[in-house]
Amino acid sequence: MDRHLAARYVCVGMLAIGMTGWAQASPVTVTQSLDLPTVAAFGTFTTAEATLAGWSSLWPFTSAAQISAVTLSFTSTDRSYNDPALFPTASGGGVPGVELGFLLQGSSSRMAIASVNAAAPTVAVTDADAGLYDALLAALLDGAATFSLGGFINYPNANPAFSEGAVFTGGTLTVRVDGILADATVPEPGSLALVVLALAAGVEARRRRYQAA
Repeated sequence: MDRHLAARYVCVGMLAIGMTGWAQASPVTVTQSLDLPTVAAFGTFTTAEATLAGWSSLWPFTSAAQISAVTLSFTSTDRSYNDPALFPTASGGGVPGVELGFLLQGSSSRMAIASVNAAAPTVAVTDADAGLYDALLAALLDGAATFSLGGFINYPNANPAFSEGAVFTGGTLTVRVDGILADATVPEPGSLALVVLALAAGVEARRRRYQAA
């Protein structure tokens, strides 16, 4: 084989090696909305089940490392949850809210996430939350989890400040999971090997025709 043809083989081989190492990461988001006719008072709690079949698209995650954030949002049609007149005033009015939590994997133990209200209905849980984040991912990794909600009214301007349990109706908990997945369309090494062989065969055929001439 002459040096020009050898150089072509080397170039083709280097191209294949470069392609086998190429990968692309793609962001993925799935959501699930859970309707709750009633949210029980804090201390008694209402549970809401996220199911594997209930996500907006097929559950894509197989490891916790693929998930970057879990975001929870709660809304309610109950006037007593949304009425601005119940928000803090100089006379010590109360703020209605809901504490969001979940049941630990394989356990009936509850872990609190955060409290939300009509003015601030959303909370995001990320790896900055350390133990809480790890526990939530462990509970959610197979695509199913049990969330726990309790209603309350907080009186921050009372002296002393206090909270009391409250029941709300017409609630919806929306769970959003964001992550990054490797692109499934990246060519496999086996396919690239076939490309290399085909190109090499073409180069060899040209070499033989050249010699025969």
